[in-house]
Amino acid sequence: MALLASTGLEDADQWSSSLGFGLGLAIALLSLAKWLNTAGTASRAVTPAQIEAAVVALAEAQAEQWRTEAAAREMPNPWPLPVRFEVSDRARAVMTTWAAIVGRPDADPIPLAGEHGQLADLFTGPESVRRLVILGAPGSGKSMLALQLTLQLLGDRERRRQTATGPDREPVPVLLSLAGWDPAQPLDNWIALRLADDNEALARTIEGPDGSRRSLAEELVLGGRILPVLDGFDELGAEHGDALRAIGTVVDRGRQLVMTCRTDVYEEVVKSTTTLSRTPVVELQELNSTDVVQYLVSGTDDPVPRWDRVVKHLTDDKTSPLAVALSTPLTVWLARNVYRQRATDPDELRTADWAATRDGIEERLLDQLIPAVYTASVGGCAARDQPSADEARQWLTVLARQLHDRGTYDLAWWRLEVGVSTRQFTVVAMTAFGLLGGLTIGVPYGLSSAWVGALAGALIVGGSRGRPPRRALSRRLDPLGLKMGLIMGFSIGFAMGVFRGIGLALGVVLAVGFGLWLGLIHQHGDEQRAVSPTALLSRDRLASLAGAAAFALLWATMFAAASAEWWAGPVVWATIMPAFAFNSAWGRFGLARLMLAARRRAPIRLVRFLREAHDRGVLRQCGGVYQFRHNRLQESLADATNQRRSSG
Repeated sequence: MALLASTGLEDADQWSSSLGFGLGLAIALLSLAKWLNTAGTASRAVTPAQIEAAVVALAEAQAEQWRTEAAAREMPNPWPLPVRFEVSDRARAVMTTWAAIVGRPDADPIPLAGEHGQLADLFTGPESVRRLVILGAPGSGKSMLALQLTLQLLGDRERRRQTATGPDREPVPVLLSLAGWDPAQPLDNWIALRLADDNEALARTIEGPDGSRRSLAEELVLGGRILPVLDGFDELGAEHGDALRAIGTVVDRGRQLVMTCRTDVYEEVVKSTTTLSRTPVVELQELNSTDVVQYLVSGTDDPVPRWDRVVKHLTDDKTSPLAVALSTPLTVWLARNVYRQRATDPDELRTADWAATRDGIEERLLDQLIPAVYTASVGGCAARDQPSADEARQWLTVLARQLHDRGTYDLAWWRLEVGVSTRQFTVVAMTAFGLLGGLTIGVPYGLSSAWVGALAGALIVGGSRGRPPRRALSRRLDPLGLKMGLIMGFSIGFAMGVFRGIGLALGVVLAVGFGLWLGLIHQHGDEQRAVSPTALLSRDRLASLAGAAAFALLWATMFAAASAEWWAGPVVWATIMPAFAFNSAWGRFGLARLMLAARRRAPIRLVRFLREAHDRGVLRQCGGVYQFRHNRLQESLADATNQRRSSG
């Protein structure tokens, strides 16, 4: 459009022919370069030293990530609740025989009973098969135990590394939430993709020992260097039977793994399919009332007589609704947070009308958690007033409902745009880019050219929704990306420059520009860092803005060379850069956030709000996404929304 208006129909036709020839030449040469690059890398197999370095870096990143998360979940504050496990009757009923597990007809049962601090030693003991299913009731501490086991194994690995003289062949424990897995995708592939998403260095393509090309993450998974700790089998939205069979194929290959699941869900799955072969099963037990009392009273910073009558009740009647309700780590943690302030009265846990049943007590604690943690100083966050706490509850309720409607527990910032209808998203994007087109192209060519911007907005919105964030720009140049950029830039620049007698100069300029641009964005990062939602957002923003600025500058250079007008380049740059940036995960999230805030469905500072909710213990962090602290909290908030809709 800019070219047509600035050069006229005849010159524009010549320019478009030159550009078409340049693009065709570039495509042909790019195909040849890519083929030569593939053929020329046949000897660049990954070395054992590189594999070992990747394993060590992954272990360090996992330790950093989960130590931080354990502290955020207040697991060591005041001390970890003593969760006990054993091969109970219910566990024994859903597992195969000890002979089949050990692989010896006269095998004795493997000792698998104790407290949370003993699980790592039992799991790695001489009699262990290094596979385990952990069952438990809702809120019984399955996720907490999985996290503790991961940290204990990582700590053991670090201690061995400090004294060992050779590489540690023990696999690296990697804690993963199963909520996002589709059993139609092979488990190994999904684990490798998750590793590559969370650790840029593992996304690098290498040649394995068998000569096949795959990511470094796939090499670690297929080579048995990863111990998957799979949390939340019961939270899978897909058919559990298909999922168990898919996991069974991995177990049948002798792979190590740990998996957690609700007892009742696992019983139903095994009943309709079969047991998981070669894998023992343990079940978490209810908390001891003595441990509960000590945690609630002695574990507080200011022990006061407020808990006296509750303590006496728990001691005297261990079968009461209150004693039964406070038999899981979740409800004990809820009670401690709901009644942490001196102005509260925990005695209502035994005297209120809702305290007549276990369900009533649990629902009350879930309902009061958000007001309690927002009106108190928690997790380094200052206390808020009641209206502010009520507003936070409103936002969290809306988010819980959105997750419920999408059938997921993963709160990923780049998927929030799904909460906005495609029609609304398209209208807003067309309007925004129509205005942009009017302000840029429209200044020299007339406001009627605003339709070009509107059309660009519609095309951008037509892309995939909820696209994952872009990886950060690397500090090194990717050889293939550099070659592709040099070829593409020179071909297009030379073909267009011939028309004005500057073919060689324009070709060289664009070759360098495209080479640097593609060389950087095509390269994966060099580091394995602990990933977080805010880190992903920052990396995507940086990569998007840098890529957008460079890409727009290249096209602006071409159009400036093609046009006799001095303003052609800046106009094209000012139009292309916002469009390119907007089409990133960060750009689309920004627009979706504004639209949701305008409809009172999300706070305007959404990222800060989510980070604070995590610091206050309402959300937990699982890699690059947030989840509600427990799925029961999400369901409670979503159900509250349904009840209000029904009553309205």
